[in-house]
Amino acid sequence: MYSVYYCLTVEHDLRLVAIAAVLCLVSAVAATATARRSALASARQRLVWLLMSGIVTGVGIWGTHFVSMLAYDPPVPVSYGPVGTVSSLLFIVTVCICGWTYAVRAGHRYSEVVGGVLIGAGIASMHFMGIQAMNIGGRIEWDAGLVVAALLVGAQTAVLTTLLTIRMNSRRGLFAAAGSLALGVLVLHFLSMGAMRVVPDPFIVAPAAGISPKLLAITVALGVVLVVSGGLVAAAFDL
Repeated sequence: MYSVYYCLTVEHDLRLVAIAAVLCLVSAVAATATARRSALASARQRLVWLLMSGIVTGVGIWGTHFVSMLAYDPPVPVSYGPVGTVSSLLFIVTVCICGWTYAVRAGHRYSEVVGGVLIGAGIASMHFMGIQAMNIGGRIEWDAGLVVAALLVGAQTAVLTTLLTIRMNSRRGLFAAAGSLALGVLVLHFLSMGAMRVVPDPFIVAPAAGISPKLLAITVALGVVLVVSGGLVAAAFDL
């Protein structure tokens, strides 16, 4: 666990980490609020709310991940490939839509659990897709134990999130679900980052082309704020 502590305190800009944490928590509140509206809505409105909850959840998780990645300062140059970056966004949004839809509409005893596992698996997969989108002048080595721990935390907190969102119909349940989702995303991310060690390699040169960190930060921040605000406003007006 020392590697996780070292990675967070030494290899990250803690100001950006704080921004990512706030972004994650606000996104999680919007995600669980819109998902709860889908569970309570009529059959006619449910599809719209499920689409909105999946988009808000996916964009919020993706935004948290990339702001956190921008806070990471490895010992080698890094840029981000646009194809891999956009693919990871589309992937997590699609998985979150499917996960919430199954949790809300499947209608059997374990539907929330299965939907939560699907969302948790999507979060983990998106994280490692984002790592793959990095153009980095070195090679990456992994601590398998920390990777497994990150995957377990992600799955467990995602399941708890869907259970609390759908079965605990109160304000306390809503905020508990949002806290669980935010905690799971952040712990999975930083456990995985702690499991990753970048080894400089003079034979591997990071390509100059790619999305610049400043442009990526502006794009992610504006996109997440816009989508999350839309979800919160829609849920508030509906209530």
